Amino acid sequence: MRVRGLMLLFALSATVVGGLFMTGVLMLGMGLKMNSLRDDVPISAFGYKDISPLEIPDYHYHAETSYLSHKLEKKQKRRKDMVAKVCHENGIRTTTRIRPDLLQYIYVNDQHKMLYCAIPKVACTNWKRVLFLLSGKSNITNALDLSANFVHSNANYSQYVRTLNSFSEEDIEMRLATYVKFFFVRNPLERILSAYRNKFAARYSTYFQERFGRKIIKRYRKNPSTESLTHGHDVTFAEFVRYLLDPRTSKESQLNMHWLHYYKICHPCLIKYDIIGKYETLFPDSQYVLEKVGADHLVSFPSKLSYPGPRTSSLLAAAYSKIAPEDIHKLWEMYAVDFAMFGYGYPDFTEKKTAHKIIHKG
Repeated sequence: MRVRGLMLLFALSATVVGGLFMTGVLMLGMGLKMNSLRDDVPISAFGYKDISPLEIPDYHYHAETSYLSHKLEKKQKRRKDMVAKVCHENGIRTTTRIRPDLLQYIYVNDQHKMLYCAIPKVACTNWKRVLFLLSGKSNITNALDLSANFVHSNANYSQYVRTLNSFSEEDIEMRLATYVKFFFVRNPLERILSAYRNKFAARYSTYFQERFGRKIIKRYRKNPSTESLTHGHDVTFAEFVRYLLDPRTSKESQLNMHWLHYYKICHPCLIKYDIIGKYETLFPDSQYVLEKVGADHLVSFPSKLSYPGPRTSSLLAAAYSKIAPEDIHKLWEMYAVDFAMFGYGYPDFTEKKTAHKIIHKG
């Protein structure tokens, strides 16, 4: 009897130990997935050394368990609480009522009850592609088959996806009250550099060079050439920064939306958004949006960059090294609300070993 009892006890112990081992393996697996949700874990930690998440082919995020979904919910709550805190502490409320003219950048998808506020230079091209596919008004099934020119052409794109300001006041109120509302942000200084690269350094369009470039060169360059004054094609990043910081710029007209403040485009102090995505966690946040509206089985967020060439984040240190520290500080002051509202710390470009160092909170 004593021998049988010992054998039974041994078998039971082995079962428990085996179960604990399997539980440990499962928890380790979940731990790896949990790390992928953190904003501060580098992509290199998951086997993608020195590769932006925007360049990882066939990358898809799946919230496979309610636990992971809960972590995303907590992250969103932190982001929304931060927005509410900054709005309250700074008394930011653009108006007491939501006027239609404030809603011109919010795109509507009635099929999945989505409202997307498009901020330029924060993956808005790909999000507008996704909304086009979800409209169900075309046979196109691959988002990347849609050109950037098409989705940014209001005359063509508006036939498929309407903006919120095009609805009646009653319909606007209904959609704001019942639809999933979201937008994406990125580090403000990185966005400024991205806007410069896309609108002044690129050669695919001359609109910004002629509209803004000629004025910038005339105003800030000593002894400009006739060619530069005529075409505005060779604006430097330092000249663009001087243009942004010049008090005359904002007095002459509202800033162009490609460098306008986030809170002035999407009005998060007035509209209570359900999801705030970040460029730093673009793919998991985008998948989260699609799952929330029940469209994750219909479309995947594009896994390729719309803009060719090196990533803007890899050029930050070199670009801002040519900008005086006092001007970087002035840029921070200019966009201080966006920095605080969305958890970006004071910029620091002093470390030469990294592309940039900016404190980033969830």
